[in-house]
Amino acid sequence: MSFVENMLLKDIAVNELREDKMRWLAHKLHAMQANRNGGRGISLVSKIAALFNRGREAEARAMILSEWDKISDYPKIAEFLTKQELTTPPG
Repeated sequence: MSFVENMLLKDIAVNELREDKMRWLAHKLHAMQANRNGGRGISLVSKIAALFNRGREAEARAMILSEWDKISDYPKIAEFLTKQELTTPPG
């Protein structure tokens, strides 16, 4: 296998892991918000989960940062996002 082929396979593996993690984040966030507010859920967190589920990480992170004041009203969700290192700009 050539060096280039090996690097392409590594890139594919990293992207697959990232996609798996985004789907996992979406699932966790959806589950955490679903029973809040009398069973109505938290629409903002549901939107963030949907973005992760679609693989739109940059948009999800931007929404987390721009809406942090609202998210922080839900301490368990805020703590989860902080532990996942999603409360600071990437880079």
